[in-house]
Amino acid sequence: TEYSLEAEKEKLELKKTEKKESEEAVEFLNHKIQANVVALDGIKKNFDLYTKKAEEFKWKNSLYETACGRITGKSKVKLETFVQASYFERIIRFASLRFMKMSNGQYEFLRKAENLSDSKGLELEVRDHWGGSCRDAKTLSGGEQFLASLSLALGLSDAIQSWAGGIHLDSMFIDEGFGSLSSEVLKTAVDTLTAVSSGSKLVGIISHVEELRQRIDRQIVVAKSKTEGSSVSIIV
Repeated sequence: TEYSLEAEKEKLELKKTEKKESEEAVEFLNHKIQANVVALDGIKKNFDLYTKKAEEFKWKNSLYETACGRITGKSKVKLETFVQASYFERIIRFASLRFMKMSNGQYEFLRKAENLSDSKGLELEVRDHWGGSCRDAKTLSGGEQFLASLSLALGLSDAIQSWAGGIHLDSMFIDEGFGSLSSEVLKTAVDTLTAVSSGSKLVGIISHVEELRQRIDRQIVVAKSKTEGSSVSIIV
């Protein structure tokens, strides 16, 4: 058999080339493996973080849904509305004590028995003990509505001062509304305000009603003149 050195050299060079290509391919794959190992480690860490966040989201979302009033099978009450209704109920209780006294036992406040969803249930109605019925507060007469408003203002003051924190409301100002009252209702309102101010509280009444002037000893009188403008005098 004829042996050719040149042919064998060509085969050797071909094998060297194939070896080099194989080594480069192995090196490339090793780089990919290392990159994938790093990526896998990152994926594992992110998955652990995701698992923790998913658990955190689960209870936070449950709390959020509860606060928004979206729990299936439960009363659809928003947290904001629930808190408002709770404070509202307390104010109503204090205001009812005032209103019952001012109406000679006829009226007391009630919160309308509605579903609290969509901010409902924060409206008032009154129980008429003389008529034996409950009706919308808007059906009260003008004088009764004034006494109702005064009762709510005083009830709010009573409620605030009953809460923890040592809050005291030492002053209250009532602006108008007296001119539309009958003599009997006016007397009831003034007697109530006089009783409130008998202690350390200051109750100011802003009004043009002449009858009030005769019943209030300490006054700040504002007089208006076309030529001299407005003047203020103090009566004690």
